[in-house]
Amino acid sequence: MLNSDDIKKILELSDKDLNEKIIAVMKATGKDVSGEIPAESLDMIKRTISKMSENDIKNIIANVPEEKIQQIKNVVKNDT
Repeated sequence: MLNSDDIKKILELSDKDLNEKIIAVMKATGKDVSGEIPAESLDMIKRTISKMSENDIKNIIANVPEEKIQQIKNVVKNDT
């Protein structure tokens, strides 16, 4: 299972790495993705995550089906 420490590691990624991981996860979950995510969106993602509490993160994770979490974890670890 993902945990809040896994989520907070996003804050340590470069914009390039974060972009690649987000695109890989979106593709793995069946989203059609072309191009890159705008820098403003990446900044917004990082700001949002930095403000999230442990409970916020737990609530988000709790609403993601376990098979999707496993799929996301596999893609994020193996996409580069």
